[in-house]
Amino acid sequence: MDTRTDIINGALDYLDEPEVRGEPDSAELLGRSLQSAAFRRYSSALDDLLRRRAWSWAMRYEQFAAHVGPATDREAEFKTLIELPEGLIKVIAVNDDPELRWARRAGEAGSAAGLLGVNADAPVRVRYVLRPDEAHMPADFKLALAAHLAQLVSARASDISGATRQGIAQDARRLYGQAAINDGAEGGAALTRPFGEDESPMLNEAFS
Repeated sequence: MDTRTDIINGALDYLDEPEVRGEPDSAELLGRSLQSAAFRRYSSALDDLLRRRAWSWAMRYEQFAAHVGPATDREAEFKTLIELPEGLIKVIAVNDDPELRWARRAGEAGSAAGLLGVNADAPVRVRYVLRPDEAHMPADFKLALAAHLAQLVSARASDISGATRQGIAQDARRLYGQAAINDGAEGGAALTRPFGEDESPMLNEAFS
């Protein structure tokens, strides 16, 4: 599995659906509800798996200068605002300080990943998960992603039997578990913090 289409075809194989070629347009998918659903759900399936762990191959550690621009009253409560890069999925830590107060405001679709308000002076160091392209995903993660995508698509498909759904779900858990074990050997870690993905433990809500 080298491309997005390869991964989607891996999901379609679970569903006993014909493969698609390249990047199909809407005309090619017309009347093929499961193929169309697989393409529509791909990004959400990928981001879902990326949020579950601090995947070693998707982690970035970057220093940011202060953002210059208008701020809401809520954002102005923080010492520093920084603009986050496009493709950022989840903030893991800021300045590697678990006591530091911070919050993220998501960006608009197709733009940067939003702003991060931090109760610290700039520059700010942020550890985060970045959405990679398929060429940088390990093979075991791609297999897990294909199974997870098939699971999401099958959950809403009325013509797929319960036994088939159960088998897909079992494969999705097994393949994810294997990818997580392999990643753990490379330094990755599960994300088990009891607070929201856009919040520090010192903050109760992300700003809007």
